[in-house]
Order: sequence, then C-alpha cells, then structure tokens
Amino acid sequence: MRRTVVLLCVMLGAAAPLAALDAFPKTTLAEDATATWCGYCPYAYAGLDVMHSTFDYSEFLSARYYATSGGLGTPETDAAIAYYAIGGFPTVVFNGQTKVVGGSPTIASGAAYLPIVKAAYFVPAPVRIEIGSFDPDFHDASFFVQPLPFRSPVFVSLNPLVEPAPGKVIAEFDYSHPIFDARMIEAQKRLPDVQGRRRVWLAGAWTGYGFHEDGLKSGLAVAGALAALERSPLRLAA
Repeated sequence: MRRTVVLLCVMLGAAAPLAALDAFPKTTLAEDATATWCGYCPYAYAGLDVMHSTFDYSEFLSARYYATSGGLGTPETDAAIAYYAIGGFPTVVFNGQTKVVGGSPTIASGAAYLPIVKAAYFVPAPVRIEIGSFDPDFHDASFFVQPLPFRSPVFVSLNPLVEPAPGKVIAEFDYSHPIFDARMIEAQKRLPDVQGRRRVWLAGAWTGYGFHEDGLKSGLAVAGALAALERSPLRLAA
C-alpha cells in the first residue's frame, strides 16, 4: 500500500534572487536508546533533561527508543536501535553521528553531553525550517523554509485543506512514501552486500527512515566509498 501526498510550494509575493544565503544555528537531535530494565539509563535521562533546561526547543531536541526486551518498546524502536548498531544501554546518539555510551553521575550532570551540543550549535545550517501549522485529523501541515532564492517568504504545504491561488504556486509534486515494515528493515541490512556490484551503488532516503537527512547520509556514504575506491591500489573489476 502506498500513501501519496501532494507537496505544494507557495510563494508569497514576487520572486527575486538573493545575493547570499544566511546561515542559521543548527538544532541538535539526541536519540536515546534505552530499556525499562536498564539500571544505568536514568542517568542518561537526567543528563538529557539538563540539556533541555539549558537549550530551547530550536536548539536541542531528543527522542527515546525503548528496546522490546523490556516494556514500552515497538518494532520501530528496535529498528532505530539496530540502525545505529547499538549494543548496550544507555546509548545516546547526537545528530546521527556521535555516540555516548553508559550512565554515571557525570552523565546525569550533563557534562558529557554539553560539549557535543555546544559544538554542533556553532556549525551553521544553510536552511531554517519552521512548522507553521499541523492538523493531525486531516494530515494537513505547512512549513516555512528560509532562505531560498526568493526575497519573499516561501512555505511548503502538505495536503492543504484549502487550495492556494493558482498564480502563487511555484511547483506541485506527487510523492509516494516507502513502507518501513519488517521485510524492508531486513532488506536494508543486506544493502552493504550489493553495493558496488557491476559499478552500481544505491542511495536514497529509503535506506534510512525516509527523511531528507537519510537521503543525504546515504549519498555521502556512497561518495565516500567511491572516493576510497579511487584511492585504492586495488581497483574492483567491472
């Protein structure tokens, strides 16, 4: 079953190219892998609470994944834990890259997390995305995206309840989102076994959770693999 959404980009006003794009502070996402039976995990909870009290929601966000070996877990949280190849709890992954494993009073104080969040804060993001509205009953959402090569504000609308004026629509796209079931998770695990065969490399948001960041991450991974292959004295045969 495929779920299709229509994405509408609406420009409010006349378009004009910008001389330069501004940069915005990057929001840090901490993904906390845990289990209800984990005795050390409350230290990680406390450390993340310190981060939430230190930074606002535009600077720091966190998500918690419970393993199904205890309560509260789901197949989706298990898939997230497996995606990061997490073998022990608690493990907190910052921005999909930096892992902090274990719990202790130092972790609870936030001392181990604070330098990571501060360092990411000073790495500028080229685009700022803000949620304008969201209606869970009708799956209607709008997002403001800046900066783009227009002087007037631009926002993206998903499944709009009221169609925008035709003259203000820049482009309209029809998207199908992949279904992340158990079979797909297993297929993702086998992806490294087929990469590079017959000079074919696979990348896309479907290799992760279907988000834009997953597409970027998989593209960078393929680019890195190709660069390493180019430098290697042993070249793969076609």
